[in-house]
Amino acid sequence: MANGGKRTELMQTHGFRKFFETTCITNGMNESYVENVMGHKNGLKNAYFKPTDHQILEGNDKTIGFVGVMPFLTINATDEENERLRKQVRELTPKSDEIQAMKAELKERREQAEKLGLAVDELIALVHSNRKNNKSQPKKRRRTEI
Repeated sequence: MANGGKRTELMQTHGFRKFFETTCITNGMNESYVENVMGHKNGLKNAYFKPTDHQILEGNDKTIGFVGVMPFLTINATDEENERLRKQVRELTPKSDEIQAMKAELKERREQAEKLGLAVDELIALVHSNRKNNKSQPKKRRRTEI
């Protein structure tokens, strides 16, 4: 290394490209797809071989596409970070369950309130109807004894 043993950004990028290509090919992605994704020119092969974006992403019945190798390209977090995330999931799962139960209860109460509101509306309509009926009929007067 001409720069005193330090990696330059260019070298790091090249290392990542090597990792990407190696990982894709060793995990079953078509080499032509890999070359296409990396932006390499394949001479005459590019003139005749024209895969669609869907084929490159999803693959076909003979080879896997980019989506199929993504898990192998994912760089995992440290064990400490993984444990922190597991702990967070353990803490949040019961809260999530509690929230779901509260949502279900709220939905049930809203349905009950809607039914109650409809019943009240029916009662009010009935009362108004009775008032109208009572007004249209002449009132019978009682004779009072003096």
